[in-house]
Amino acid sequence: MKDFFISYNHADEAWAEWIAWQLEERLGYQVEIQAWDSRPGEVFPHKMKTAIETSQAIVPVLSPGYLRSDYTHPEWYEFFSRDPNGELRLIRPVLVKPGGEALPLLGTRIFTDLVGKSEEEAQEALCKAFSEGRARPETSPPFPGAATTLREIPFPGRHAGIRHLPWARNENFRGYESVLEELEASLNRGVGRIQLTGLPGVGKTSVALEMAYRMESNLDLLWWIDGSDSLALEEDIQALKGQAGIEDLRQDLRNRGRWLIIFDSVESLEEIEEILPIVDGGLSLVTSNRRDPRLEEISIDGLDVATAMELLCVRAAREVDLSDVGSSEVEEVELLVNELERLPIAIEQAALFIRRSGMEIGEYLDLLRSEPEDALSGTAPLDYRRGLVSVWRLRLERIGEENPPLKVWLECMSWLPSVVSRDLSQAIARVLVESSESKFQIESLLAEGCDTCAVRVEDGGTMSFHGLLHRLTRRLWMRSVESRAEWESLEPLSAVTMGLLEYGRELLDAPTREPAERHFLQAVQEFQFCLEEIGWEDRWPTKTTDLLQVAGDVAHQSEEWSLARKWHERVLLDSVGLTHEERVDLLLDLSEASMEEGLLEKAEVFLDRLEQAEQQRPFRKPETEAILAYRRGELAEMHQDWDRARQRFESALALDREISDVEAQKADHEALARVFESLGRSETAAEHSSAAQRLG
Repeated sequence: MKDFFISYNHADEAWAEWIAWQLEERLGYQVEIQAWDSRPGEVFPHKMKTAIETSQAIVPVLSPGYLRSDYTHPEWYEFFSRDPNGELRLIRPVLVKPGGEALPLLGTRIFTDLVGKSEEEAQEALCKAFSEGRARPETSPPFPGAATTLREIPFPGRHAGIRHLPWARNENFRGYESVLEELEASLNRGVGRIQLTGLPGVGKTSVALEMAYRMESNLDLLWWIDGSDSLALEEDIQALKGQAGIEDLRQDLRNRGRWLIIFDSVESLEEIEEILPIVDGGLSLVTSNRRDPRLEEISIDGLDVATAMELLCVRAAREVDLSDVGSSEVEEVELLVNELERLPIAIEQAALFIRRSGMEIGEYLDLLRSEPEDALSGTAPLDYRRGLVSVWRLRLERIGEENPPLKVWLECMSWLPSVVSRDLSQAIARVLVESSESKFQIESLLAEGCDTCAVRVEDGGTMSFHGLLHRLTRRLWMRSVESRAEWESLEPLSAVTMGLLEYGRELLDAPTREPAERHFLQAVQEFQFCLEEIGWEDRWPTKTTDLLQVAGDVAHQSEEWSLARKWHERVLLDSVGLTHEERVDLLLDLSEASMEEGLLEKAEVFLDRLEQAEQQRPFRKPETEAILAYRRGELAEMHQDWDRARQRFESALALDREISDVEAQKADHEALARVFESLGRSETAAEHSSAAQRLG
């Protein structure tokens, strides 16, 4: 029978082992702890059940992670049921992190508090807590009435022996508890090197700083290295070498105990690859806007909605009762943080602007939607070096210096919806790399786009551009082109046009791809909207007219009649270079789309123009005459002019017999059957129905 079972969350394993060691070596108890007593091949649930049954008492290692864990509660609850009043002391909690004591039922037990204590103080606290009998001191307490003397205020916690942190702890830090626990667990299990990735302003630096302060008392070496520029990087590395007395950072950290080195704001792994420590015993944490598959990754997407709403209200100094779900005020706060994609830097900037200007939250939301680059280009919050617009603009400039096609590709993506098909992204990339044969180059460009953290591949064959950065990129690019006159000199616009044109033609050759067609039509609409927004709707060159022709054809194929008519009408307006056959096909499509929309007068106009065009043809073409007669019949049928409809369909049938078009003849007979039925001539209608069946 063991004396104690140590119950802990995986992120607190280092604490659990330290406590277990003290209980066994210093106090002579026998303990059961998963880290030492569970071996490969054993069944975990059975092992835990046996450990609980064969232990006299339990030691819960309390932390916020312990409270949230679904697996730790059953462990201590078994002992709670045996000793509900605490008379037997079967539950002896030890608090190792702030906030771990706030647990219903368990929180009522007196716990041993190790938070902020030195190792010697923690050992003494454990000895007192786990000794039997009264906690009577061995010597007399000081006389309370005696005169006191001035003494030095004791330091509240232990610092790492070798330490460098550039900033004080961020008192406004919120959220990301699961990320912090995962980082701490990585240090405890000896992962060695981790990259913390995410968008600019998502809070990577804040998370790293908070981790440093939380872990400081358990570290022998803690050092912060600024990787934002080469000069700062070199200065911080040399300072570390001088303080630690080492020559080679990559190799010489052996026997340094537990250490944490943070490489903050590193643009790419190549900048620190030759110095990144490879020894065990510590953790190199790299924060970066760019993913690198060579390092294990923890990615941050943004705050959860509740935390983001709380941060906005606190920082904007607005007293909003967030528990009043459904109120207009709470709804505005939620809409705003979601519009800001729950990015801490954007929330801080918005809060700062709202507080300084006195603007209502709803007013700021309207401003953000109409002018995102202005709403987020103001003063940077205190805990950030720059505002979001400046950070993202610099990021794009850096990408442009290192990989020009990637910067253009991101600008191209910003002129389309934030979610597009991956095939369309490939088509645009193909234009940019100028090599339709190089699949590797195209896929490399897409992969590098995802490495920026702004774009990612989604389920269903789509790629998504982060919503807020998508809008910022578009606005920044729009402002740079509004004064430009030469379309061909604007590479992103040309690439989007050619990519859409190529992709649309592929869809016309593969007419069964419904989701892809929908994404394509949305992309063309968004592109056209952008051009109209900067006043370029009348400056579309020939290639863009070709794009509208193809887009209209895809819309017609997808039975999106309004779009098909809109784009084909624009092509007809710019139809200087159309051949006679292209004009005829366009008018036929426009008449069909108009009839499907119920625009009968407009359809009549297109058919009249088609008839006039055919009269100018130097030779007769029965195929077109047959289609024209059939369309006239359909139009008459829609007007319920049955005699006129009959005449038109009979003319169409005669022409289709002349050219031996069996499918068209079948459609003619079916149409005549409908008309004769409407005329009350059922026998004749039946004859045409039978004729259609024979042809079918």
